[in-house]
Parts: sequence; structure tokens; C-alpha cells
Amino acid sequence: MLFNGCDYGSAFTTVYTQGEDWVITPEKGAVIILANTSLGVDVYLRRYSDQFYLTAFADSTKIYRTIGEVKQEAERIFVETYGTNPLNYSHMEQMVMQGDPAIRIFPADKADYAVKVDEVSLGTIDGSPLSAISETLKLSFVVRNLGIVNRDSLDFKIERKLPDGTMISFDPVRTASISRSDTLTFSVPNFLVDAAGENQFTISVNTDQSVPEMTFANNSITYTEFIPLSGTINLYPTDFGIVNQKDIKLVAQAPGKLTENRTLILQLDTTINFNSTFRKEIRTTTSGLVEWPVSLSAGNDSTTYYWRSRYQEPKGGETDAWSTSSFSFIPNSGNGWTQRWKTSWIKANWKTSS
Repeated sequence: MLFNGCDYGSAFTTVYTQGEDWVITPEKGAVIILANTSLGVDVYLRRYSDQFYLTAFADSTKIYRTIGEVKQEAERIFVETYGTNPLNYSHMEQMVMQGDPAIRIFPADKADYAVKVDEVSLGTIDGSPLSAISETLKLSFVVRNLGIVNRDSLDFKIERKLPDGTMISFDPVRTASISRSDTLTFSVPNFLVDAAGENQFTISVNTDQSVPEMTFANNSITYTEFIPLSGTINLYPTDFGIVNQKDIKLVAQAPGKLTENRTLILQLDTTINFNSTFRKEIRTTTSGLVEWPVSLSAGNDSTTYYWRSRYQEPKGGETDAWSTSSFSFIPNSGNGWTQRWKTSWIKANWKTSS
């Protein structure tokens, strides 16, 4: 830490100074302080500090040097720039370092890419709930550069282990240089894959080691995510769709190749909370589609309806959450899409950001 002030670095008396406290206090404070041991004038302290920062951080060739070397170089330039008059020179000489001058401010001379498990997420491309029948998965992960910037591009590679032990290896992908950190995404094909259960994704960066690094030990991680079997799917009316007839059929589906009949619960209401007196419900058994004839007798023109479906008895790995959709009744209208109420907008925004 560099301090500008009078006597802050005065460690040569019996008085216990704040500067000493910063260095000596165990597990806290600073490893080094740089401060004036006597009287300091603001203009000269500012000159010294500016030159120290320029030497330490503006020149990439010095960024991995020791702090003692940086101090020597900064003071040489300081004297060359401002001269050796007594005030300049005394301020330079009175800036005392308390700590080990061999410590490096930034101990890196190469890039150092790193990935962490807690900075990985798995979702879907369109923001729909993650399930085994999602056609494409969106794998997102953060790559950090803990070292110096290297302008060369680098590659990353994804490998996937399915619940049955099958390994899927994808071709490496080239990405632009990463200065500090970047979030990368990879589209994982999931069509006709037995994905239900624990899935492991191995993420490796700079796999060909084309970019020199301080260490390659933090370049690869394995991320595990449980992918559930799908819940029910609402097919018609489409979400936020428009219907122009009062008598319609709600169509829901129990997806996948079912080997037995399943009981689905469907509900229809004019409120998103499904707690109005209009609410309707059916429970029906199917091996695929459910068609529910309903009459939109509540309300008048341009009424928004909410409907949802789910399994009555979810199996292991299946979600017990409702699949919820909404649509609007607008007589004498064509096909279209609408969001008429704040609740519809909140629902759509939640879907997009989830």
C-alpha cells in the first residue's frame, strides 16, 4: 500500500505507527507499505505517487518485476524528471518501504487461464425448462486469465459423459483472446440422446497449449448436472397466442415413448394464480396427447386465459412443476401473439431470464 501523508512511514521511533500496524497485524493489513517518514508536501507526494504507478502498471515489461526494482526505477525517473532540488530529493529519499522488496506486485510473466466448477451452468437455448427431451442444451462457463494478457486466440473442448457411461467428445472450438475474463457458451446436441440422470461435462481450455501459461493445472474441470425427464408439454393454444372461437380444445402432451398410460392434470383459469371461481380442471389418462374441449364463457372480448398441466404422479427424475401457458380470446381476429396484462409480461420475462 502506498500512503501519502506526513510521518506515516516513520518506523524509527518508539511510537507504534499506523504503517507498522498495517504490516505487523497477523492475517490482515498489507504485506508492504510505502510511505513518507517525515513531513510531506502534497504536490511532491503526488509527483512521486504518479511516477510509481506509471512505472509499476503502465509498462507491461515491468509488471512482473519485484516491488524493490519498481521503486528503484520509479525514483530514477522521478529525479530525471523533476530534478535534484532539496524538496524533490528529500521526498524521494523519505519514501521508505516496510516489507520484503523481493515481493512481486504481479507475479506473472505469462497468461494463466482458469475455469471453476461454480462458474458453470447448464440450460436450454430458448430458456425453456431443462429436461431430457430438450433438443439442444446451452453450456455456459467463465474463463478467467489470472496472468498477463496474450493476444493469441485459444481453444476449448467439451466432453460429455451420459448417465449410462457413454462418452461423447466434441471438436475443439477456437475463441478470441481473453484479457481478464469472459463467459463462453457451447451448444450441446441433445436430440435422440438418453440424457435423463447425472450428466458430466468436462471443460478444458487451451488444450493444445498453444498459448504459454504459468500453469496448465487449472485448465480443466468436470461439471455434473442432473437432467430430469420432461414434464408435460402444452401444445395448443400456443403460449401468448390468440384464439377467435369460444369453443376450443386445449391440447397437452406426455412426451417421449410411453410404455404405459399416464394421468395428467389440466387446469384453466382467468387469473395466473388459478384461484378464481371460473377455474376448471380435468384429470385424464393417456399414452400421448390429451385434448380437452372447453368453452371460454367467462369475460367478454379480449380476455386472457391461463392454463397449465402436469403429471398427477411424477416418476423418479420427472419434474412435479406445472407447465403453464396463456392465450387471449379476441373474436374476429387472425392468428397472432399478444401480451395484454402485466402478469403475462412477468411470465414471459421470467421465462427469458431463467
